[in-house]
Amino acid sequence: DKGELRSAAALAPHAERLLALPSAKSKLQGFFRTYLGVKGLVDGKTKDTAVFPMFTNELKNTLVSDANAAVATIFDGAGTFDALFEDEITLGAGLTSVYGTQKRTGLLTHPAIIAALSNEASTSPVHRGLFYYQTMLCGTLPPPPADAASQTQALRDPANPNATEREQWAYFQKTSPGCASCHLTFQPFGLGLENYDTIGRHRTTEHGKTIDPSVQVEDVDAELDGNYRDGVALARAIAGSEVGRACFALQVTTFAFGRSVDVDTESCRMKSLAARYRGQPLDLRGFLTAMAQDESFFYRSYQ
Repeated sequence: DKGELRSAAALAPHAERLLALPSAKSKLQGFFRTYLGVKGLVDGKTKDTAVFPMFTNELKNTLVSDANAAVATIFDGAGTFDALFEDEITLGAGLTSVYGTQKRTGLLTHPAIIAALSNEASTSPVHRGLFYYQTMLCGTLPPPPADAASQTQALRDPANPNATEREQWAYFQKTSPGCASCHLTFQPFGLGLENYDTIGRHRTTEHGKTIDPSVQVEDVDAELDGNYRDGVALARAIAGSEVGRACFALQVTTFAFGRSVDVDTESCRMKSLAARYRGQPLDLRGFLTAMAQDESFFYRSYQ
C-alpha cells in the first residue's frame, strides 16, 4: 500500500530480511538438493545390494540429512558459490562406519552426491561428466542416437574384464568413434571423480590398479581449458570462472522464479548479475538480493 516494493533499491532490505528467516534456509536446501543431484538419491536411487549391502534406506536417509547440514554450514559460514566446492566438509557421525572420518573438499565429494551420480553397481563417468557440463557449465548436447542403448558392448573390452573406467573410456573411443566424439565433450570430466566409488567411499585403486583422476579440458572455454589434477580442482576452477558463475546464476534464477529461463535470451542478464562479483567470491546472499532487484524479478513475458 505504501509503494515500498516498486523500486529495486527499496526491495533490497526486504530481501535481506527474508533471507535471514529459517524458511529461506529451508528453500535454499531444496535448491541445492536439486542442483547437486541429491534429489535423485531421494527419488528412489538404488544400489546393487549384493555388491553394496551397507547401502540401506537408513544410510541413504542419513546421507541426505548430512548433505543438507553441509549446505547449511557453508551458507552460514562463508556463504559463497566458491565455498561450495572449496570448503572442507566433515561427514556426520552417522556415516563414519561406512565412510570413515576422512575430511573432504567441497560438496561435490559428499557421498550423497557421488552416489546420486553413480550407477547401481559401478561408477559412471558419463553421469558425473554430465554434471560438470550441463549443471555447472549449462552446456547443451544433441539428443543421443536412437540406437545408443544397443551400443553398450562398445563400452567393455572382452580382453580386459578388469579394465578401469579410464581404460574403458579409451576402448570406447576406439570401438565407437561416432558416439565417442560427442562423449568427448563431457565424459572425461567424470573421470576426475573416480577416486570415489559407487556409494561415495574414497579409494585410490580400481581392480588393483592405481586410479588416475586427472582431467584435461579442451575446447570448452578459454578460461577453463587446461589440465587439472582431479575433479575437485576442476570444480574449483569452474566455480571461479565467468562461465561457471553465469551458469550458477541461471540455475538459481530458474529455481527461484519457478519457471524455465531461456539460456539464449537470459544469458546476458545472468552474466551481468554474476559479473558484479568479478575478482571476488560470489556471495550467495548478496547475489539473491541483487537478483531480487533485477528487472527480470519485476516483469515476466506471456505467450
